[in-house]
Amino acid sequence: MKTGKVWLWLIPLTLFWPVMQGMVSLIRFGHLPLAGLSFSLVFIPMSLVSGIVFLLLWTRFVKRPQRIGILLGYALASPIALIGSLLSGLVYQPIVGTLLWGAIPLVIGMLIGLVIGHIVARIRPGWA
Repeated sequence: MKTGKVWLWLIPLTLFWPVMQGMVSLIRFGHLPLAGLSFSLVFIPMSLVSGIVFLLLWTRFVKRPQRIGILLGYALASPIALIGSLLSGLVYQPIVGTLLWGAIPLVIGMLIGLVIGHIVARIRPGWA
């Protein structure tokens, strides 16, 4: 896949967390109030930062174990990011809170997954 086409994935990655927060609001309250839509937009910076880091790592590291590690790191850190981004608005300004407690766990999860994938690629060179 060409590098330019990979960056088109930034659009759905950026929209993922606001849509996820809207779904949480819909499930929790039974309807999506108009204020809930504007509340979901607070998660765009978090989603954009984590999406950029994801795609930077994805295009930079091409070995299969590393990419699997990045993907698993993102997926496993997602519940922490979800809870952190929801509760951080109680402590910080919403955009700052979602960046600190939403994007940072996702980035750390991806980096841990990358390191584990790198170790696996070195131990098992045939898997790369």
